[in-house]
Amino acid sequence: MIVATAGHVDHGKTLLVKMLTGMDTDRLEEEKRRGLSINLGFAYRKTDDNKTTVFVDVPGHNRFINNMIAGINGINLGMLVVAADDGPMPQTREHVDVLRLLGVKRFVLVISKIDRVNKAQIVLARESALTLFPEAEKVPVFEVDTPAEKGIAELAKYLEKEENKPIEKSSSGYFSLSIDRAFLIKGSGLVVTGTVASGTVNVGDSPMLIPRNTPLRIRSIQIQEQQAERAICGQRCALNITGDIEKDDIERGDWLLDSKIAQSTTRFDCRITLLNHASFTLKHMSPIKLYIGAKRVPARLALLGEKTLSSGQTCYAQMILKSEVHCCYGDRFLLRDDSESETLGGGVVIDPHALSKNRATKLRINLLSAMEQEEAGQVLETLLFQHNQIVNMSQIFLSRNIREEEATALLVPLLNGNKVTIIEIQSSKHIVANDNLNSIVEWVKKELTKEKQKEKLKSKFNKHFSGIDADLIFEFMQSEGSINVGKDSIALVQQQVLSEQQQSLWAAVESHLNKCGLNIPVIADMANALKIEQNSIKELITLAIKSKWLVLVSKNRLVLAAHIKQLSEVALSLAERQKSFSVAEYKNECGIGRNLAVEVLEYFDKIGFTLRKESGRVILHKDRVSNLFS
Repeated sequence: MIVATAGHVDHGKTLLVKMLTGMDTDRLEEEKRRGLSINLGFAYRKTDDNKTTVFVDVPGHNRFINNMIAGINGINLGMLVVAADDGPMPQTREHVDVLRLLGVKRFVLVISKIDRVNKAQIVLARESALTLFPEAEKVPVFEVDTPAEKGIAELAKYLEKEENKPIEKSSSGYFSLSIDRAFLIKGSGLVVTGTVASGTVNVGDSPMLIPRNTPLRIRSIQIQEQQAERAICGQRCALNITGDIEKDDIERGDWLLDSKIAQSTTRFDCRITLLNHASFTLKHMSPIKLYIGAKRVPARLALLGEKTLSSGQTCYAQMILKSEVHCCYGDRFLLRDDSESETLGGGVVIDPHALSKNRATKLRINLLSAMEQEEAGQVLETLLFQHNQIVNMSQIFLSRNIREEEATALLVPLLNGNKVTIIEIQSSKHIVANDNLNSIVEWVKKELTKEKQKEKLKSKFNKHFSGIDADLIFEFMQSEGSINVGKDSIALVQQQVLSEQQQSLWAAVESHLNKCGLNIPVIADMANALKIEQNSIKELITLAIKSKWLVLVSKNRLVLAAHIKQLSEVALSLAERQKSFSVAEYKNECGIGRNLAVEVLEYFDKIGFTLRKESGRVILHKDRVSNLFS
């Protein structure tokens, strides 16, 4: 458990921590000489059952509020210290606000220096301090005379009880740590400290230093001044690092990250809230100071959908930064005025891949509302099926620090229901609802009977399908073999291959097969549904197979290229979860009949994509189907 001690200067925080832990957090000579904490202090207390409470002794003087903010991420409990002879001071409220804005939900109030005043003054200080908290919170209060050790044992017992409460620390995600200190140790070299924000780090790992994009190696790890092989999410640690780096190359607020999430940004979308007592009204593009992780950076605040933001109000916004930061969905931050005299409010990151254009449209704000949901799977479903978007898979998983195996698990329900298609263009994967993709493709084909100029078609497309990249669709359709994209023009492949009469017939066939989805009809049933003679489409079918628009999986069934790819993706998904799969398992995954499943799998055997092995099938060559259309 990590406890942040907060309170005004000279209210006894440092001495209180020393009495609880035996450690002096004032380690700088200047701090001891002046009697106040300038830098962050850390101390550790072992409980009887070998658990550890970490105390972050943050400086209380307003000149050192920057240091305070840098050190209180990852806090589980806020311990507010108020001197009985002074009562709450102007910075005291700010300290509570800062802790709340950074997500601290549990507090304990300590009234110190009770030996200096009478009982009435103690009661007054206590009641005044409790007004900083909602009455419903019922914050526990301890009165202490630290030098005499009065009340210390009771406070220690309470903290030990809190330590035994379950603390939500997610082990998911890749390793990340915001650096709050960097220093040299003789004989060891360069050391950085911080709290592990996500994932785990091991001795020998090679994280990246961001935003410098420098690869480093972890030589050793210390936790609570003890050597360790690993540090996990929520633990404060010191990392001895090596690489092409000097101490002066590292700034407070730089990040150590697993290479898979080694990204930075100069803008992100978020939700912000101004404090009820904020004295500033923020306007669109107001200059502010942003505190995120251990980083302080000048920024402009672009309000989305609002012209001004007053005290107590909340809205979506975009942070436009003067230097790069790393952030992910859910990261909390603080806002101070440009002169840094007051904490104005704070917020939470929603999308680190913010748009520079169309950032305040009604659609974008609706999408931010969808992306604000906590569960990534629910976000995907909302974006795909309610807002009809095409989702960049790597981008959304990266923005939420979701590991590859976690991402695969999130996709399984969507893939199993055959509701979506994964589009892979230039090594970038996107996911789209099948119904939406079919509608888009049909629209493009219809428009191409009237418009061949690329830029004019893109303009129409952007008006019709807000938020969807026209070039992505054009590339997909070209890869599927349905259109040819030139420098300035686009044309349907059928227009170059088929006669005018065949084009009309093909449009009907393709539309019918799209409506059927993976429940592929036999040719005779399709002909009856379209009220055409089978013989009249023989030549068309031959041309379509030759052009790779259709695949003949059996003598009676024709499958669109897009659908055969979907059917192969279901097989690949099954094979990732188990060594082999049966016809029944494949049938259930696809949601199709047994006869059709048998025909499809026999076709896959025939082309060398799958191999029948005992009572099941295994993947033989995973790229065989995609290679058919390359």
